[in-house]
Amino acid sequence: MPEPTTPRPEFTADPTSPAPPQPRDVLAFATSVAASDTSTSVVVDPTGEPQITLGARKLSELHDIVYATPQDADGNPVPLRMDLLVPDTDEPAPLVLYVPGGGFMISRKELAPETRAYVAEAGFAVASIEYRTIPQGTTFREAVADVQNALRHLRAHAEEYGIDTGRVALWGESAGGYLVAMAGVLGGRSLLDPATTDPDAAVQAVVDNFGASDLTRIAADFDPATQASFEGADNIAAMFVNGRTSGASLAA
Repeated sequence: MPEPTTPRPEFTADPTSPAPPQPRDVLAFATSVAASDTSTSVVVDPTGEPQITLGARKLSELHDIVYATPQDADGNPVPLRMDLLVPDTDEPAPLVLYVPGGGFMISRKELAPETRAYVAEAGFAVASIEYRTIPQGTTFREAVADVQNALRHLRAHAEEYGIDTGRVALWGESAGGYLVAMAGVLGGRSLLDPATTDPDAAVQAVVDNFGASDLTRIAADFDPATQASFEGADNIAAMFVNGRTSGASLAA
């Protein structure tokens, strides 16, 4: 998939506001990791042969669709974009909304191009989105709302895009896996307005690829020093829950 030709807008913070955290400031790099426990898992032994081949079906591509323009923590508009792959089918295609990972620090909709194309060639319309992250003052509430707004946009333009609104799934990796799991269990309910439920923000299926679940245990398999670093307020998990300048830990 080609890179978008329209440059992404740069985030410019208010000079009077605290500087947003940088990845090296909030990421702890573990020196050891506990051995994997696969006792309850089905372990797949790959053959080593290529497992994805492309070109089986014609795809239409749409790039840099602005699906929402919310604000960052400083009140600046943040145009959020998506890319869309639609297979050549006789009927509207079921929809898969892909939410990329990025440690809650970045969200690049261009990730996993071959895998998204492979899913699209199997007969699914595949949208890939960007969403607000920690440098924009975002908490998990706003990021989940971005996923829900992307669903609303796609359903509102379903006829234009050739989408079956009755068959919709979320697919996310890492940080994106966390967000799709949250959006899935909410069933259209809003974290920003708990009294509101919108069926256009609900889905029929969720695929969570290695997404975080219990953020309080996100460093549980790492060395003691890394675990200790996640007990304070200056780490990505605490900032994503409470806000980048809250000074609050996950325990709070």
